[in-house]
Amino acid sequence: MKSKLIKTATLAVILLNLVLTASSQENEKTDHELYQKAKRQCIEQEWEEAIHLFQRLIEEYPDSQYRDDAHFWIGYCLGKRTGSEIEAFITFENLISDFKNSPWVDDAVIHQIALAEKLVRQGREQFLYFLIEKLNAEEAVFRQQAALALGRLNDKRALPELNSMKGHEDLGPLAQSLIERIESEETRTSKPSAKIVDSKHLRFDVKKDKIFEKETRTEEKHTPFFHYTKRHRQYRDMLKKKDDWTKEELIDFGMWQILPTDQFEEYNSLQDYDRSEWLRKYWKQHDPTPTTETNEARTEFERRVNYARAHFSDLWNYRHLQYLMDQHLREGWPRAPWDARGEMYIKYGEPDARSVHDYHEEEWIYYGHMGDFIISQYMTNIYGEAIRPGEMSQQIYQGYPMYVDANFIYNQEFVYEHDYDAEPLKKFKWTVENESMIKNQNMSIHYSVPTKEFKLSKENEFFVIQYLERYVILDEDMREIYRHEKIKELKKKNKRNFKKEKHIKETITLDLEPGHYIVALRIEDQHSNKLGIFQKDVIVRD
Repeated sequence: MKSKLIKTATLAVILLNLVLTASSQENEKTDHELYQKAKRQCIEQEWEEAIHLFQRLIEEYPDSQYRDDAHFWIGYCLGKRTGSEIEAFITFENLISDFKNSPWVDDAVIHQIALAEKLVRQGREQFLYFLIEKLNAEEAVFRQQAALALGRLNDKRALPELNSMKGHEDLGPLAQSLIERIESEETRTSKPSAKIVDSKHLRFDVKKDKIFEKETRTEEKHTPFFHYTKRHRQYRDMLKKKDDWTKEELIDFGMWQILPTDQFEEYNSLQDYDRSEWLRKYWKQHDPTPTTETNEARTEFERRVNYARAHFSDLWNYRHLQYLMDQHLREGWPRAPWDARGEMYIKYGEPDARSVHDYHEEEWIYYGHMGDFIISQYMTNIYGEAIRPGEMSQQIYQGYPMYVDANFIYNQEFVYEHDYDAEPLKKFKWTVENESMIKNQNMSIHYSVPTKEFKLSKENEFFVIQYLERYVILDEDMREIYRHEKIKELKKKNKRNFKKEKHIKETITLDLEPGHYIVALRIEDQHSNKLGIFQKDVIVRD
């Protein structure tokens, strides 16, 4: 009887432990419990639920020892989910970049190779260059897997590595069969077209059908922004969970939209005063009216930033899971201050036409740029998913789809055409003289303007040409060191005398210390709306 009671009590304890364990698993009180629950969903091939649980682990336990594991298994599950191959590839790259010492890194690269092969077969030939790059990897296993993938794609660049694998105990027979197939096949119809260059000089960019050679490429311009790029890391460092952006933070994000990667890195590395000085100098260099106090380009940039913030920053709480969190404007997620519409607006300003295209999509048309774009609301274009060429762009640039990507969608630039509300002066010429090596020699600037460019006025018995001559001298730091302004006149008693004197010729003499300077000159007719604004870099020698 006692033995039976002990067995009953033991059974009750076991059942209680099972209930407590189940309850603990249900409540997921620790990161370990959450990780185990996610793994079970993964084993049961419940990919969506597994991704959701792994993502929860990352968000709720930022210091967990399972964070790198969670990143790997999210990538694994995404790879199993149809249509999510690129997300999986990027997720593995995120793991490789952020957890360099993780035991999952090698597995992540192997999975990337398999995903790249699959994506190439889907017609995304840019992933071909990732495989070619891995042919030069230090790790033999990466070279071998890349060679096998390229061999299955009938790419001859795999042959050297495949030939070195002939004696491999496990991979040798497969390598030999691929070698024979490549060598015997006269036409490689299954291989996507690509420019063949030395693979040592290739740089891989996701979703970008382009090869950049290291010798000639100096700037990360016209490329999408992904986890392993410097540009994406700059972006992520600026994201905020709270929607409390300061003016300075908005300006920084706006500058990120328009500056090439390395230039933004230079700007972003500066502290408050130096950053303010950098901005002052940058915008002075882009001032459309350098002789005036107002910098219209900077004013327009700041207006666009404020407009983007006010009109394109709405949040939308997605009900379905999106792992690429930093591309969405969602409550509680790290996010940008505006969506892809704000990105386009800051770069190109108000579109000529704007309309609803589809659910949460708009079409923006810029006739001046000869293009239209389909832009998604509530998400950014950090992964190249939110902006695509519209029907008009496809028709205009038919056969050159990368032109739209390179020159508009992924181009970091600020396009602003200032309305001078004037006709330009034509055939203006000027020269700079500073040939002498004598110290403190004055520098002379000569300019000439055809007299027919000006409107004649009659004052008493004289015919008069009257214009404003204004010039400023800026030093290397774009600081004004000299300003001159004067109304100049040319009088003739007879109109025909202006035909004899075909040009107005003037000389500006400057006494400057040796160094680099910028001369900005404004010539403005006082009796018409003709205007000339000119700028020249000059060097005063010792």
